[in-house]
Amino acid sequence: MRLSKRTDIALDTAAAFQLYRAMCTTRTIDTVERGLVKRGGGLLHVGSHGAELNAVIALFLTELDEAFLHWRDRALRIALGLSVEAIARSFFAVAGGEGDDKNLTGHESSKLLNIHPVSTPTPSQCLAAIGVAMSVYSEKSQAIVICSLGDGASQQGEFAEAWMASLRDRLPILWVIIDNGWAISTPTDGLTAIDLGIVQSNRIAMIESSKPSEAFQTIAASINRVRSGDGPLVLHHKCPRLAGHTSNDFETVYRSQINRELDQARDPVDAMRKLLLQDFGIAEKSLQEFELTITKECQAAYELVAKTAESPNAALQSKGHFTFNQDLDSTKSSTIAEQIRISLAEILELHSDAILLGEDIADPQGGVFRLTRGLSTRFPERVRNSALSEATILGAAFGYATTGKLAIAEIQFIDFLAPAWNQLTTNITPLAWRTDGKWTAPVIMYAPAGGYTPGAGMFHSQVNSSILARLEGLIVGFPSNPDDARLMLFNAAIHDGPTFLLLPKALLFASQAFNGQKGLSNEPYRAAIILPGTDITIATWGHGVAICRQAIEQFGEGIVELIDMRYLNPLDIETLTKSIKRTNHLIVLDEDWRVCSVGSEIIARVLQDPETFDVLKRSPVLLSRQEQFLARTSGHECTCLPQVDDVVFAVRQLLDWDRS
Repeated sequence: MRLSKRTDIALDTAAAFQLYRAMCTTRTIDTVERGLVKRGGGLLHVGSHGAELNAVIALFLTELDEAFLHWRDRALRIALGLSVEAIARSFFAVAGGEGDDKNLTGHESSKLLNIHPVSTPTPSQCLAAIGVAMSVYSEKSQAIVICSLGDGASQQGEFAEAWMASLRDRLPILWVIIDNGWAISTPTDGLTAIDLGIVQSNRIAMIESSKPSEAFQTIAASINRVRSGDGPLVLHHKCPRLAGHTSNDFETVYRSQINRELDQARDPVDAMRKLLLQDFGIAEKSLQEFELTITKECQAAYELVAKTAESPNAALQSKGHFTFNQDLDSTKSSTIAEQIRISLAEILELHSDAILLGEDIADPQGGVFRLTRGLSTRFPERVRNSALSEATILGAAFGYATTGKLAIAEIQFIDFLAPAWNQLTTNITPLAWRTDGKWTAPVIMYAPAGGYTPGAGMFHSQVNSSILARLEGLIVGFPSNPDDARLMLFNAAIHDGPTFLLLPKALLFASQAFNGQKGLSNEPYRAAIILPGTDITIATWGHGVAICRQAIEQFGEGIVELIDMRYLNPLDIETLTKSIKRTNHLIVLDEDWRVCSVGSEIIARVLQDPETFDVLKRSPVLLSRQEQFLARTSGHECTCLPQVDDVVFAVRQLLDWDRS
């Protein structure tokens, strides 16, 4: 439990040991989790190396105070009372806590401890913190709110809005900016909200992670000032980055050895240990025994939870789960990712004034999925890292495009589109209509989308195809192969309006047959018949094409006709209805939710056509994602998303009905 509220600013032995326990526990957990991921015992590690000194904040909080914490704030969570077992449950995605099997690891919350749940898209917690602060302020309880966020996230509009709201109403919020100098692969030196002057200098307090005694005093004074009713403050925590963004981030690609060594010299855990030895006279042997006890406690907690955890690969080995095994029917092969990268380069070459905006897209990172690697080196002024703000990316792309130039925008994950929704629906898509065609916005937008990537969770597995497909004025493509990825990009480049391409994550790096065509289709928005058949029509797109191919292999050639719809807006219903008139049956596979989905729309249009309705021998079948969010376990994902076995069952059911 939390200590009673402290107001003193002197770090004593008891407080120092409490801090070191939280910091050492956090560092041990990071070590245990990284080892598990490396050995295949876990799917993803989200670490907190370097930010451990924020645990000091817990010493000055009461049970009335509220907290919205960044994913690097594991030490602060532990100092507030969160157990190692709860963190282990989150890592293994084991139910038993507050959504331990659903939230991305590193995002643990606790109703009992007033640690609010936060979503992965940053900094969505900031405006929520305003509402909580309004509530505690109205109660006149002297309670305060802690809201921490990263240096990259401090550039987002939601933080600017939240800061101004807290300042206007003098709300009791301590904003904590964890500044390790990097927003994934993008250096943030000189670019944070503080550096850019968004926050007034008289409302900033700074701490350095390698100076625990000074940090203790600064944090004490800052919290006392906020609690006294003086209004919000920003605590600027300058800390080292001691590990990558996640276990999937190989920072040696974009960070120099010298840079990493300089950060190692600022390790807060080392600084706290040195303080205990030198200033508090703790014996080396006693400290080693203390650290060994913590190590054993952490290992025991993880071993206990691991016994109830699902093996990361268990569900993937089940017969019905999709595994990419498409035969290459050509001597030439490629991947969707490769063709996106090559085609973007060609488009930038053809359009000398085109720009490409996105997060971490510049070299050497080239984006989270490496879709732009090499492009900023080749086009240094036109391929740019943006702020960590989707609204800024689409807003700037929109404005640039209205000047008659081509703008290309990468959204890191389709799950992160929400902050940019206003720009997409208010500015980009209705522009031509509301100006009678006098203004256009040739913007190409693309984002990796979809599931079938266990361990990603709800904020890295959404597909969002249906909400995009219903936007009037927006072309929406969903390629299933390298040829279509290339073709769709070039079609988008000559279109005078906006296009959004959804790239199936699970197929990005799958080697497929590639024809390498460079010409543009005369009918670019037509569906394609992938496999001809006589008995059943299956319509799908994106990742669904690979799933259906695998299922159809069980029935031999010529029975099932597979149609890749390719575009979700506009929908090529004509090609589909011609097929149905030959096969008299329809199955639609849609990775999105059933309600108001593209799949349900396709079936509705088919049934509204009297000629098609009359030739159907059975009701159409819709295979779609179950109407629930995706948890991080592979078993839950396999249960929720359409699988190979689901397609096989649907085909057999229709065939059996006809034969009975």
